[in-house]
Amino acid sequence: MSNAYAVSHYKWTLDAARKSKYITKIIVSTDDKRIIKTLPKQLVDIRPEYLCRDDVSSEAVVKYCLDEKCNGKKYDYVILLQPTSPLRTTADIDNMIECAMQMESLSMVSVYRLTKPIFGGHTKDVYILNGAMYLISPSIFDSYESLCNPQTQIYVMPEERSIDIDTEFDFMVAEMLMKKQIKCR
Repeated sequence: MSNAYAVSHYKWTLDAARKSKYITKIIVSTDDKRIIKTLPKQLVDIRPEYLCRDDVSSEAVVKYCLDEKCNGKKYDYVILLQPTSPLRTTADIDNMIECAMQMESLSMVSVYRLTKPIFGGHTKDVYILNGAMYLISPSIFDSYESLCNPQTQIYVMPEERSIDIDTEFDFMVAEMLMKKQIKCR
C-alpha cells in the first residue's frame, strides 16, 4: 500500500469520526510514522511495541486504550473504527450509535446483507461482518474482553460501503469507490 493511500484511509476514518455528533473522545492508535506526522498530537496514541505485531488483536488495543488512555473517565460506548473499512460515513456512525441507544444494546457490530446466492441459492437473512464498526459498552467489553459476545446485535450497512481491505484486490476496489465518492461530493 502506498504512503498516500495508507494515510488517506486513516484520514477518511478520522474525518467521519470527528463529524459525529456523539463521539466525544478520539484516539488514533498506531505506530506508523507516516500517519502520526499527519495527525494532531492530542489524537495520537503511539502504541507500545508489544501492540504493534501483526498477531495482536483489536481487543488487545481496545483494552490498552480503555485502561491507559481514558484516565478513569466513564464512557457509554467505545466504538472501534478500523481504517481498513474506510467507506463508512459519519451517518453510519451516528445511526449505529442511535440504533444501539434506542435498542438499549450494549454491543453492536456492523454487517451487510448478502445479496449473492450461496449454497442452494439461499440469501435470505445472511449477513456478513464488514469490519467497519464495533460498538460496545466498556463494562461488557471488560466482562468478555471481546468485541463480539452473546449480547452483540447487528447494524446493517449498505454493501457498497462495507468493503474491508484484507487483500490487494480489496484495496483496489476501495480506492475505486473512494474516488467515486470524492467525485460525487
